[in-house]
Amino acid sequence: MPYIKQEDRVRLSLSGERPQTAGELNYLITIMLQRYLKEKGVSYTNFNDALKVLREITKYEDKK
Repeated sequence: MPYIKQEDRVRLSLSGERPQTAGELNYLITIMLQRYLKEKGVSYTNFNDALKVLREITKYEDKK
C-alpha cells in the first residue's frame, strides 16, 4: 500500500476529492483495484482485466 498520511486517506476516501500527489493517486488506484478484486473475486481473469486498464499507460509512454 502506498504511504500517505492516515488523515489524507480518510479525506480522499470520504470526500471524493481528486488526488493531488502521485502518492495519493497510487493510493486511490490501489484501493479501487482491491475493491474490484474483492467484489469480483481473485482470479486470473479479474487480474487480467485490471491490468488491461493499467496497460493504457504503457501505450501512452511508448508513443512519447
